Amino acid sequence: MLFKNGLDKESQKLFASWNESSQFPCNWTGITCDMFQKVSAIDLSSLNLEGSLNSAVSSLLRLKRIDLSHNMLTGIIPPSFLNLKSLEELVLEDNYLSGTIPPEVGQMQSLRILSLGTNNLQGEIPPELGKLTKLQSLSLSSNNLSGPIPPGIGNCSNLTDLDLDSNYLDLIPYEIGNLQSLKVLRLYLNSFSGEFPLFIAKCRNLEVLDLNQNYLVGRIPLELTGMKNLAFINLSLNYLSGGIPAQIGNLTKLQVLRLGVNNFTGPIPMELGRLHKLQILELFENPLRGRIPASLGDLTFLQRLDLHNNSLEGNIPEELGQCLNLMFMDLSLNKLEGPIPLSFASLSSVSELGMSGNLLTGALDGRFLGNWTNLISLQLQENNMDGRIPAQVGMLKKLHFLYLYENSFAGAIPAEIGNCSSLQELDLSNNSLTGAVPAELGNLNFLVTLSLFENSLNGRIPPQAGLLKNLESLSLNRNSFEGVIPVEIGNCSSLRNLSLSHNSLTGAIM
Repeated sequence: MLFKNGLDKESQKLFASWNESSQFPCNWTGITCDMFQKVSAIDLSSLNLEGSLNSAVSSLLRLKRIDLSHNMLTGIIPPSFLNLKSLEELVLEDNYLSGTIPPEVGQMQSLRILSLGTNNLQGEIPPELGKLTKLQSLSLSSNNLSGPIPPGIGNCSNLTDLDLDSNYLDLIPYEIGNLQSLKVLRLYLNSFSGEFPLFIAKCRNLEVLDLNQNYLVGRIPLELTGMKNLAFINLSLNYLSGGIPAQIGNLTKLQVLRLGVNNFTGPIPMELGRLHKLQILELFENPLRGRIPASLGDLTFLQRLDLHNNSLEGNIPEELGQCLNLMFMDLSLNKLEGPIPLSFASLSSVSELGMSGNLLTGALDGRFLGNWTNLISLQLQENNMDGRIPAQVGMLKKLHFLYLYENSFAGAIPAEIGNCSSLQELDLSNNSLTGAVPAELGNLNFLVTLSLFENSLNGRIPPQAGLLKNLESLSLNRNSFEGVIPVEIGNCSSLRNLSLSHNSLTGAIM
């Protein structure tokens, strides 16, 4: 009852069954008892509870589990709250708890799960955590903790899951290498610096390694490539350099490899094509050079391929069209040349496709668009592509963003583009398009941006433009439009930017 009294009045209403006159707390909401009718578990997660913790539960000596996660509890963790010698699970994550982690936590010798993540805890991680030799899972993520990870963590020999991400921690002790049972190590978004911590490679059973968004420098050590159980590697957003080791191709259980936003140089190793279970490959924003290896086409489970903003060159390999599970592919901002491979017509699952800012040539084949019906975003801007925009563009019912600007597309804008009912942004500017603007563009009810400037479009601006109620930006300047500006444009109530200059238009904008 004292625990209930620490909550606000609204929260207390949820505990009508918590009656002081009742001799059977085992029937109370969220309470579980053992065979001796003693309270063994308190589970009050996700009830929007407000208030603070108090020491009332410290008298429940047979308590095994406390779960108060996903509430709005505030205040500190009372030291007496941690005197429960039989407690095996303490889950207080996703609240608004503040203060420091009490060193008394080291007295909870039976603890197997300690989850204090997503709170406002600060200060250093108490070294007393090293006394919890039965601990299997420790989560202190998304707090304001600072200082080093205490070396005593290496004594927690049963630890399988260590999650300390999103803090201000600055030192990884070599004792981490003692955790031979460790399977998950999440240390991302901290302040770790220096060279890659080589001793992590001693954790031979590690499956998940996440060190992204730190300040690590130097090369990826070859010792890392000997960790045969790794399924997930994220080292992105650091300052790592040197070549990507070809030996990563030996990690045959790997499903996710994220190395983006570093200083890796040299080519993409062809050996990555051996990672037949790989689902995500991100190497973006590095100074990688050379060609995209044709061996990546062997990654038939690949769902996400992000190589943008490198210095990759040569033709896009036809073999990438064999990655039939691809949903996201970004090859933009490289030096790729030649046409889009015809094999890409097989990528029927792709929803986001970016190849902008390259040296691509050739036409946009209608066979692509006829199969890319799951596309949400198509970005081919800033290339050297030509030919007509295929009528099959009208088959892209899910398309939100179509960017074809700064190419050499010619001919008329196909009327079928009016069938792209989900389109929000359409940019065809800086091409060689001719003819009139199709009235069917008025069907695009969700269109926010329409940019057609710097073309050779002519005729009158269709009055159907006034149907675009969500339009915020309309750029038709530097074409050959003539006639009166349609008064219907005044119906575009969301319009913020209107550019009609360098045409032969007359009349007022109403």
